[in-house]
Amino acid sequence: MSSYSRGILLVIFAGVCWSIGGIMLRSMETATAWQVLFYRAVGMIFMMSIIMFVRHRTGIFKIVRAAGLPGFVGALCLTTAFTTNIFSMLQTTVANTMLMQSTQTFFAAVLGWLVLRETVPRVSWIAMSVALIGVVVMVGEGFESDSLTGNLLALTTGFMVAGYAVALRAGQMSDMLSAAFLAGIFTLITSGVIATDLVISNHDLALSLVMGVVQFGVGFTLFTFGARFVPAAELMLLSLTEVVLAPIWVWLGVGEEASVMTLIGGGIILASITVLSVFGMLRNRK
Repeated sequence: MSSYSRGILLVIFAGVCWSIGGIMLRSMETATAWQVLFYRAVGMIFMMSIIMFVRHRTGIFKIVRAAGLPGFVGALCLTTAFTTNIFSMLQTTVANTMLMQSTQTFFAAVLGWLVLRETVPRVSWIAMSVALIGVVVMVGEGFESDSLTGNLLALTTGFMVAGYAVALRAGQMSDMLSAAFLAGIFTLITSGVIATDLVISNHDLALSLVMGVVQFGVGFTLFTFGARFVPAAELMLLSLTEVVLAPIWVWLGVGEEASVMTLIGGGIILASITVLSVFGMLRNRK
């Protein structure tokens, strides 16, 4: 298996991990956004610390320093994305959030070209456009045009995640897991200061910690490893498996049936991911 093929699989499975976020948030009892952010960061830091120690057997903050400016910029982007994502879901519908965040593929393409001079093949532009159509088909029925604040927050999330992907590509000679680890530290401090009360139920605590360990700890580890081999724009497109799977987990978890349009839109996104993957693997064989 080529490096590019391994990168594809890693990023796709990262999207699978990220997709559990919606059902987890939907299942919370009384926890506020800042409380979820705090305990999710605890779980993420715990998981990332274990992974980084096993990989390097050395001090974690030494690894963080080695990542340099790309690691710091990536951490700031990711910290912002963590915050704007959860508040966008509170300010607007999940449909709006998913649609606005799907612009991350185009943000990554532009930023990747401006910062890294990564060219985007024509097939990638086509696949990205088709995937965006798929997202529109999926969430079009639930879209609300009057949710300005929530839409802007979700759009900011897409831009910041794209910035994180470009930072990973820029710092690929270092262990960029440190960027995600540092983002967890930043989020822990910020949410700990702003949250007026950190006492939550055991149920919400368990869900928040699982989100931190699985959704972010494992998810961003897979994404970071995959970023070594896949251009920024393609990273964002491949990770749209999150958008496809999120409604399925909600259906399985709380019985909220997916509409026909959701299934059709998901099929369009999966088709675009498949086409991009096949063309990318053929391109990298040459």
